[in-house]
Amino acid sequence: MKRNRLTYLFLVLSCSLFYGSAFAQMQIMPPDLYQLQVYPIQPTATDSVFVSLTYTSNDGCPDYFLVKESADSSNIYVATRKIDNSRSICTMLFSKFVTKINLGILSPGTKIFVDSALIKIINPICMLDKKGVVVMGTGDCSGKLLISEHTPYMTLLPVLYSMDNIIAKNSDGSTSFGFKPGDEVKFGARPATNPTCRIVGEAVCCELIGTPPTCLMNKTGEVVPGIDGCTGQWFVKDLSPVYSYPRLYLFKNDGNFKAGTKMLFGTTDYVIEPNRSVLCPVFGIVTCFAPAEPLLPDTLSGTAFTGDSILKGGTAILFQKGIKRALRANPLRDGRFEFPNLPSAEYTVYIIPDRRLNPNYLPTFYINKLAFRYADYFELKDGMNEIAVNMRKFERRPGKGRIFGNIYFEHSNLKDSVLNYYGDKNSLYTTNNTTAVNLPVLLFNAMGAPIAWTISDESGNYAFEDLALDSYKIVSETAETEAESNVSLSQYNAAVGVNMVLKVPSIIDELPTTTSDAFSMYPNPVSNKLYIQTASNNITARIYNSLGQLMLERALPIGTNELDVQYLNQGIYLVKIGSQTQKLIRR
Repeated sequence: MKRNRLTYLFLVLSCSLFYGSAFAQMQIMPPDLYQLQVYPIQPTATDSVFVSLTYTSNDGCPDYFLVKESADSSNIYVATRKIDNSRSICTMLFSKFVTKINLGILSPGTKIFVDSALIKIINPICMLDKKGVVVMGTGDCSGKLLISEHTPYMTLLPVLYSMDNIIAKNSDGSTSFGFKPGDEVKFGARPATNPTCRIVGEAVCCELIGTPPTCLMNKTGEVVPGIDGCTGQWFVKDLSPVYSYPRLYLFKNDGNFKAGTKMLFGTTDYVIEPNRSVLCPVFGIVTCFAPAEPLLPDTLSGTAFTGDSILKGGTAILFQKGIKRALRANPLRDGRFEFPNLPSAEYTVYIIPDRRLNPNYLPTFYINKLAFRYADYFELKDGMNEIAVNMRKFERRPGKGRIFGNIYFEHSNLKDSVLNYYGDKNSLYTTNNTTAVNLPVLLFNAMGAPIAWTISDESGNYAFEDLALDSYKIVSETAETEAESNVSLSQYNAAVGVNMVLKVPSIIDELPTTTSDAFSMYPNPVSNKLYIQTASNNITARIYNSLGQLMLERALPIGTNELDVQYLNQGIYLVKIGSQTQKLIRR
């Protein structure tokens, strides 16, 4: 018996070797058992491209593999090669095999041939996942257009991409016939290396989303010659007194302006060289200018009040009516501010309190407004002009909730160099990115009342801590841009992250719109005491059980009201005030 089994096994192995060798040499694959595939079908600019061959072998052994024979700038040639199975132990079984080859990242239009047959032309989908500004290259890249990336997470040094052979279009889908420095773009890119120009990638596709604005002469300065690391160049020095470092803007002086000449001027961003010295802190390039009219001896001064007291510390920021950027910023001294040498015009002042010294007061516009659009303006006249800013106060109930996030500008040219950098005196303005630095962020409750504020840090981050579990609206703005977001905190979602983008402009009311019978209540669920906040007088609160029976009725004045509900049975109730109804849980 054992001898018969061994004899049978020997015969099977002998046949397998014979048929495997024979079929390996003479096998011809039917068309339906031989399939070539290129994937991804529509690769992005960063995807590697693969060619795969799927086939069925009738001897149980793999028969083919793929090799890249040759390649040039626009063609890749792949060939199938036969596997020698003459020494393999094969069977009579049909088996499916897959072999593949990685061709790497391919340029648009690349043709792929397999065994001399064209099987694919690469037309990758380009994802517009980056934002930037077109800049003119300097140094070894002089004369070339590059894209300086402004994506919010990028570092301080500019990240550059070449613009050679890109697929360019306008935001409406039409073909773009060229870009110029200052254009705002969305683009997709793939890795590249050019250490000479600090180029980290190649833009593959690009879409125009904004053109440089008309030059706005919103700065006042004087012509100065360069010194130290700036010797041999001319600059206009910004006269805004807030900066501890001199803010110099490169100026092409053809000899018509002497040192000390006062002028109004506008600027664009400057592409920073990696070896830029702090001895020559260039913040931009003067793109438009005009000799300034003689300054009139007009001064706008005033005091920031907190009720019957004087604000203990903070910063005053000056805005002129019709100009969407801050003009100057001065620290408060004993609650006082002063802006001398102003031309006759209408102005408003924005007071940002020192949060450590004034924990319960909000950033406030003259006379007592919270939003730029509602600010009052004072018409400056000859001589001394005195105004008062009445700071707005806030109160809030504590809790365990938290709201946090990042805030940034939709475009880098929307940044307000005075407002966004008033508190960052020890840092040079060395970046073109969109991060919103040192920008007040206000928090309103569901009733539309301001209950907290904070200020974004150097990375654009903000956070509100120890919040009651309720619904809120987050608001931030500059004179030109606005951002807002609604968020709700609950016991199941007590910490919420919200990123906001400052845009031009989406209408934001100073306070969220409320109806006369709007109300909020807490805690919910409740055990003994229920607190209801109302926005108007002489309203009636009614509490109904799940059967619709009236369980409690109480007239409520404006403000916070306490109701004793401990006698109610555990269950679900409805609290109705006017047309507003909310669910209440008694536990």
